[in-house]
Amino acid sequence: MIGDDTEGIYSLEIQRVALEDDAVFQCQVGAAAGSPGIRSRDARLTVLVPPEPPRIVQGDQLSTTAGAVVRLQCESRGGKPPAEIEWYSGDRELMESSSRTEVSVLPDGKRSLVSSTLTLTAAARHHDTTVTCRAHNSALSAPQTAALRLRVRFAPQVTLRAGAPRVVERQDLTFTCSATANPEQVKYQWFVNEEEQAGHNGAQLVLRSVGRALNNATVRCRAENEVGPGSDVQRVSVLYAPRFRQEPQDVAADAGHEVSLRCDVDANPRPRVTWVKRDCQSCQRRVGVGPRLRLRATRETVGRYECHASAEGFPAVSRQLTLFVRARPEVTARARQQGVAGETVHVECVVASVPPPHTTTWYFQHEQLSPELSGYKVIEEPVVGGVRSLLVIPRALDKDFGLYNCSFENAYGSDSAAIILQKQRALPLLVILIFVIGGIVVIAAITLVIILCQRRYRRASDKPSEQARRDKLRHQTDGSSSDSDLKEEMGVIITDRWQAGHDVITDRWQGDGEAAAGRGGEDAAGLLDGPHFAKETATFGDLAGYPCYDQHGYAQPPSRAARGLYTGSQ
Repeated sequence: MIGDDTEGIYSLEIQRVALEDDAVFQCQVGAAAGSPGIRSRDARLTVLVPPEPPRIVQGDQLSTTAGAVVRLQCESRGGKPPAEIEWYSGDRELMESSSRTEVSVLPDGKRSLVSSTLTLTAAARHHDTTVTCRAHNSALSAPQTAALRLRVRFAPQVTLRAGAPRVVERQDLTFTCSATANPEQVKYQWFVNEEEQAGHNGAQLVLRSVGRALNNATVRCRAENEVGPGSDVQRVSVLYAPRFRQEPQDVAADAGHEVSLRCDVDANPRPRVTWVKRDCQSCQRRVGVGPRLRLRATRETVGRYECHASAEGFPAVSRQLTLFVRARPEVTARARQQGVAGETVHVECVVASVPPPHTTTWYFQHEQLSPELSGYKVIEEPVVGGVRSLLVIPRALDKDFGLYNCSFENAYGSDSAAIILQKQRALPLLVILIFVIGGIVVIAAITLVIILCQRRYRRASDKPSEQARRDKLRHQTDGSSSDSDLKEEMGVIITDRWQAGHDVITDRWQGDGEAAAGRGGEDAAGLLDGPHFAKETATFGDLAGYPCYDQHGYAQPPSRAARGLYTGSQ
């Protein structure tokens, strides 16, 4: 014990503390005789011991398979107080919820052995991760750790992606399959609506020219390794134009009854259907929306309806249908019809009848006709809301012309119409031929006149006018007046001398050549008398003379400027 009487402070120093040194100490100060001493409060001495480094019983690496239950045990020995053990995945995730800890006392009765067991179900996310056991108590300034690398073999984890979330009809669509697995060697299979696509065993599937039949179809990619298979599914979304699943049908109903008009259209995106009533060919009014239109059959609601179906990005489609009210037939026919004797003649009646007539009867001169006996033929053609009936009379005779009557009957009543068949006079064949030939001749003559007029117009537009030639001459002869007189005089002299020596036909204005320039009057006279006259053009100063030519044409034709000069001097 060390003390200081002057200060009244005392201390106790214990060398080489051992586990057995845990004790309670008290300081007592004595007093004078007959007086009690003074005692301090109890002071407890606790000896702390750090544990040995922790150890994972399974070692530093463990291989397992996904789905297997794995138990990892970590021990911390010799700590006082007992060490606390925690489990971490990748040094980040605390895994307390799946661990169990046991503490036991070592034979010295002072220190402890702590054992912690971690239980987990191996999964693909655990592959190649580090599981860490951390042990610490109050004798340590930093925790101690032990680690184990976990290797997990697992089946492929598949992710399927489409090249586009939606594809327009008749375009290609590509699917890509990504698989993560251990081992990494995988085999692929493709299924469309659970039907295997033979020959496709790669990581991509290309659907060519996708049609509307594949809309909302399932595409599944299946990847498999030695551990097992994995798969992912995507649905196909095909955009396509509106199309009628079933053509709208005309509807007939009794007066006052409720009816439904249907417009069954298929499209993606979902089509919008509107209804309009056509009160006339060019007028319409909107009467409803949706694939079904409910109406009550009355005189106001009967008629023609049209449904329009539209989808974003595609042209709209439409169909017409008619609402009829069941009633007795109504016959319409031209009161007077004509035919040619000796030819086949048709007598026509049209009946509006809903339901269609079950009886059709023809009469001639108030007597019922029997086609089997009379040789007549009755042809019936369906029309909107009724029937068109034709009475065919082959090689009509004079006696076949007269009064006819057509009569129709259905479940609601009957109706008829009277027709007078008149004889039409036929044009003779010769008259027809004359008209046809005459028309052809007139057309040909008109065509010829148009062609000749166009040619004449083109020629007139190509030929320069007399005024244009005079203007050109005036532009080229802007010199002095004496030069102009000299040109006229020399032209006359040359022409006279040439005509006196040569009996040839001359045409000064045809051809195209250049006149020699810069020669004087004496040179011109020499050319006229000499051998060069047939090859060159005589000039006088800056004045071009007549060109030299012989019976075969120009040796050197005059230029356009020279031709203009001579034309203007006449």
